[in-house]
Amino acid sequence: MRTRLPGLLLLGSALTTLTAQDPAKRMQAARAQWSLGNYPAALEQLIELRKSPQGAALHREIALLTGELYPVHEVAADGRAPQISANGRFGSYQAPQERRSRQPALWRVVSLQPPFATLAELRARTCAFAEDNQQAWFVDPDRESLLWIDLQTGQQGSQPVDAGPVVGVAVGAEDVFALVNREEGTGLIAISRDQPATEPRSIPAAKGFKTNLQRMAGDRYLVYQDSERDPLAGGGRRRWPGASSSTGSFAVVDQHSGRNESYSGSRPTLAQQATTLAYLTADDEQTNSIHVLTLPEDGRGKPRSREVYRHAGPIRAMALSADGSTLVFQARADDNWELFSVPTDKRSAKASRVTREIQHDLDPAFLDPQTVMAQIGESRHRRAYSHDLATGQRTRLFHNNTIRTIAPQYAWTASADGQRVLILAERDGNTVSPDRSIYLVDRSQEIDEEQLLQRMRQQLAGEQALRALGEAMFTPIDGDVRRVTESVAVARVKHVQQQLADCGSRHLTSPGNKKAQERLAAMFASYGYEPELQKLGSRGQRRSVMGSGGSCNVIARLEGTVHPELIYVLGSHYDSVARGPGADDNGSGTAVTMEAARVLADHPMPATILFVAFTGEESGLMGSREFVRVAAEEGLQVIGALNNDMLGWANDAHIDNTIRYSNPGIRDVQHNAALRYSKLITYDALYYKGTDAAAFYEAWGDIVGGIGSYPVLGNPHYHQATDLLPTINHEQVAATAQTTAATLMLLASSPSRLTDLVAERDDGGRFAVRWQASPERDIASYEILYGPPAEPAQHRTISKEPRALLEQAEAGHVVAVRAINQRGLRGWDWARTELR
Repeated sequence: MRTRLPGLLLLGSALTTLTAQDPAKRMQAARAQWSLGNYPAALEQLIELRKSPQGAALHREIALLTGELYPVHEVAADGRAPQISANGRFGSYQAPQERRSRQPALWRVVSLQPPFATLAELRARTCAFAEDNQQAWFVDPDRESLLWIDLQTGQQGSQPVDAGPVVGVAVGAEDVFALVNREEGTGLIAISRDQPATEPRSIPAAKGFKTNLQRMAGDRYLVYQDSERDPLAGGGRRRWPGASSSTGSFAVVDQHSGRNESYSGSRPTLAQQATTLAYLTADDEQTNSIHVLTLPEDGRGKPRSREVYRHAGPIRAMALSADGSTLVFQARADDNWELFSVPTDKRSAKASRVTREIQHDLDPAFLDPQTVMAQIGESRHRRAYSHDLATGQRTRLFHNNTIRTIAPQYAWTASADGQRVLILAERDGNTVSPDRSIYLVDRSQEIDEEQLLQRMRQQLAGEQALRALGEAMFTPIDGDVRRVTESVAVARVKHVQQQLADCGSRHLTSPGNKKAQERLAAMFASYGYEPELQKLGSRGQRRSVMGSGGSCNVIARLEGTVHPELIYVLGSHYDSVARGPGADDNGSGTAVTMEAARVLADHPMPATILFVAFTGEESGLMGSREFVRVAAEEGLQVIGALNNDMLGWANDAHIDNTIRYSNPGIRDVQHNAALRYSKLITYDALYYKGTDAAAFYEAWGDIVGGIGSYPVLGNPHYHQATDLLPTINHEQVAATAQTTAATLMLLASSPSRLTDLVAERDDGGRFAVRWQASPERDIASYEILYGPPAEPAQHRTISKEPRALLEQAEAGHVVAVRAINQRGLRGWDWARTELR
């Protein structure tokens, strides 16, 4: 196998030799190898470094480079809405339930000490932990009672609320406070925690409807937001005049004196240990201001309000330190959201910038006086980091300790001291299954040396196995693939993107869509193809298309030389959103399709390849669904598909993207295509929903691969007018074209996945398997592996026929079968079954 970037790798080896006695330089050399995607060399060096006498000093750096720094425990295999008690000893979450179920959530309260036992479960609408960690309180499904659980004894109870349906709850030191709906608006009541059976106490509150009840430190003050709508009115029906300010209003209630003060502003954010809150106002020129309100702890004197910061742009989430002295907020800076901090004791203070990452930084929360937790990225691939406000150091909180598979996160909540964090994530990278797991990150300690070494040894073994798999895959056609991929040209990729960008918006309703269609057809013709224009077919689709002639998919066909009836599809959508030219979404993917078509035009494969530029993806996958509909009508035998979407934006010096797949065999082909024939570093996620790949999955099942951005949808210009050509890394697009061309060549040259694998016992009780003969004409034999789940390749046999007798098989063994053709190429995925 020829290794990519030989000069750089030799340089890395030389650096390793020259700096063998200098741990800092050895670490630097290992980092350089890691950044190039040469993970085996990096891991070998890192393992030796950690085992060296200086390894303890490098422990933190090595741990964060390779995965997690802190111990992580799975609390629940599937859940939603995690919450944590103030001391971090207890947690709660919503258990999974059927989609579109109208039942209130089933809440589980759990101990956050292994084995994370469930203390109680009940159906309720909300959950709130008491700050003293003694109880958890809930609103019952009918909103007519408050339910409670004693966290120490497990005792449960119920307190009827006759004042009206409960729409909000907050738990204080002595009382539970609730918002209750009434005909004239929302009332505010208090119920004694020690004597819950006593009559609720009414707290004076302004007229109107209210939401978002919060209690301030000391319980003297309660805060709620005014609402223009009844919280229980379906569809948000207007029931009461709202606040006059364009940003809404909120009120602070002194429950002891009954004083009720209203303030124009929104997003009231409370300090944990002080009677201080922050809120936002906005003027007609869209200048946002942050105000800090300090209330007297004893109720004497007047509240003190001051404007601490003004920003000519939007501000969203805010967080106050526990003592209320520092405020961190999320504000728009250029094209993305960044975090800033200001002291709260100064008027019109100068903000300090906390983050400088081009991806969005979102939703800050204080972990301790010096540390803020926040998320980075788009909603489908967010990751949690902590930020040291003094040093600016950013530390990753959570990972899955794999090199390749990404782990999107969705929700985060921390204990009062910030030492324990609950995170809702897909740690296995499966974004298709509805399952999302809840994990506990323990910031009070770090993983130990043996845990770190074990992790790196597993990663090294995985990377070595991946490369060995690629060697076996590609060796029979290596020379041919290399000649094709070396002809990929950055200038050609950029030319395609320029041609598309010059069309302006390529949305279905924009003239640029038709221009792009014509240019793509002309390009295909210039490569030697006879392009086909496939109009959107259904009446509903045609009605949605404006302009002369409608909108079309543009298709080029590279006829197969051995079994032309077997079809692989490379697709990408060329339309964009209405507001911009979509240089990345999806000019970049279309450029890859066109460049792969160009370099393969004179290199037909055994199977047929269709290159398709889809229209209407941004309007509901219209083009890909039309392609699938027509293919099904015509009986086309589509056995594999690649879909590329958004892959040209780079947020750092790495040339990297994500393999978005349904088929793990295609995933591994793509990893090795990138490793052998390009500079591209590839990660992966089980991901196809919401893209043109979904149309293929729905029609033909598990046959999908493709490439998208890393981080997934991390481009801050996504669906914006600023998605322009200068934001694209054309070298990255070209590397993705090399990976894609190599993948297509391997797929279209190899046997496809077998179908109809069946296992049965013969008269002697032995297991036999049979399957549908491979559709390829050049099959030499079939390879069969079987064994227990822990060792699935324990036994191997070869058969010339589509059947085999498994002499050593037992019930519970798993069986995998693939075809091998006359060139020695093995099937790109296994057919699998379990013996029963």
